[in-house]
Amino acid sequence: MRILRRLASLDWPHLIVEVILIFVGITGALWFDNLKEAREERRSEQAVLHELAAALMSDTSDLHFNLRSSERTLSSIDTVLTYLRERRPYDTTLAHHFGRASVATNFNLNAAAYEYLKSLGLGIISNDTLRVQITRYYEVEVPYLSEVEDVFVNGNWSDVVRPQMLEKFHYRFLFQPASPLNYRALLDDVEFQTALETTRETIKWKDDLTRRTIGAAERLLQSIPRA
Repeated sequence: MRILRRLASLDWPHLIVEVILIFVGITGALWFDNLKEAREERRSEQAVLHELAAALMSDTSDLHFNLRSSERTLSSIDTVLTYLRERRPYDTTLAHHFGRASVATNFNLNAAAYEYLKSLGLGIISNDTLRVQITRYYEVEVPYLSEVEDVFVNGNWSDVVRPQMLEKFHYRFLFQPASPLNYRALLDDVEFQTALETTRETIKWKDDLTRRTIGAAERLLQSIPRA
């Protein structure tokens, strides 16, 4: 009975108001903290996307440069093969084409922004589709191009073309004009001509992948929202 009398003597309206105020205060504090955290994440997301956009513009510039370089290399290979197959007499301009025929540029990925994104966690990208695009570009498209460059283009150069260039030509620096030590022997040198043909095909393959990578980079760049 005493307990009931004490309970009855309490100022219930006041107590209820206090409980409500405490509940509202705690809920509001949690909401404010969550809102602050969400805003910080969005600022971080915008910052890293800005860096990614700059990196992608650098990537596309480098990829386009590589394509232009490849065009000159392929043109020199075609010129050399035409002279050799048609058994044309030696022309002094061939020294440029012999040297140029072994030039292959490599893609230099600007990876700093993506590495920073990975350190933050890919989940910071709120748009699921954009997150998939980013991952595909950096984890699929670029590694495939790099593998073809390293294994096939550079591998063919270091293992096949370079030894033959050192054996059959005189030149002071790699990729510089190269004068054949015995041009007439090159006319019947099937191994050397095959090496040039292989070089041409691997560069064409690399160029196709380069164009695909450019397309992926440009699509990704268009998908990144501008702040």
